[in-house]
Amino acid sequence: MFKNNSKALSYILCKTDTDADRRYVCQCNPGYVGNGTICREISRYEGNFLLVNQGMATLKIPPDSI
Repeated sequence: MFKNNSKALSYILCKTDTDADRRYVCQCNPGYVGNGTICREISRYEGNFLLVNQGMATLKIPPDSI
């Protein structure tokens, strides 16, 4: 069930808990954030910029133009 080589679960690392019998402790691998059951990739940003949102519109403004 908790195979680290599975493509679907490649972002989760599970190991047997040493304090409890037959239980697993799971955590997200580096580059992912979550609680060990649900993990998502950490967003990567391409540089410094200011985001301005209004409604559904988003503007990406470089800091040297402010």
